[in-house]
Amino acid sequence: MTKIYGAVFPLPHDAVERLLSNEKDVFAKYGRFLRLSKGNRIVFYDSSIRATVGEAKISEIAFMNPTELHEKYGARLFLTTEEFRKYKSETPLGSRENREKMMTVCVLESPKRYPKPQKLDKKMNMIGHYLSE
Repeated sequence: MTKIYGAVFPLPHDAVERLLSNEKDVFAKYGRFLRLSKGNRIVFYDSSIRATVGEAKISEIAFMNPTELHEKYGARLFLTTEEFRKYKSETPLGSRENREKMMTVCVLESPKRYPKPQKLDKKMNMIGHYLSE
């Protein structure tokens, strides 16, 4: 089996900036990324420039629905309240019938901005993908 050491996820520029500036430290995404674990890293793909711009280490990982997530981490979440509401209602996984579907929640530490943006070898999609050796 291939060893997973993290994942890369596409994010809006403002959300990436909040995470890299240490303003926010909780990342969440619909879906269960079961192969991620504590100590792995999340690489941030800035959708506005189509390149990776930094990363952070996962210090905690959990799976919870959006209501639990907002109650526990609301002020620390990388999305504003309005962005989170929009994400829940507009993403296909957050459709009306799936609004309380489980999300992967990563508490991050040690954010690091890359000296210059890096293009990916692999095409980015809206879901993201695992990083493997």
